[in-house]
Amino acid sequence: MTRTWTAFVLGGALVGIAKVLAHFDLATPIPFWLLLPGILAGACVPGSGFNLKDDTPWSPLSVLVFYAVNIALYTGLAYQLYPLRRHFLPAK
Repeated sequence: MTRTWTAFVLGGALVGIAKVLAHFDLATPIPFWLLLPGILAGACVPGSGFNLKDDTPWSPLSVLVFYAVNIALYTGLAYQLYPLRRHFLPAK
């Protein structure tokens, strides 16, 4: 159970860090590429308000899909990589 919750916290933290980097325009291409799966999924939601020509606000459902897809993706990645911590971290 701790592996699941740890992976969820790490996945959510990675999305939060990428979102903060994107908000302050730091490391510009990296947050875009990290958040791209959620951006594409959120843009595909019907009635999302996604428009390439102007910056219109997205619908609440699109924002929910954006966060859900990104957090799920990085939580799954952290869950798969979690057992490798014993291999790379020194023994205490």
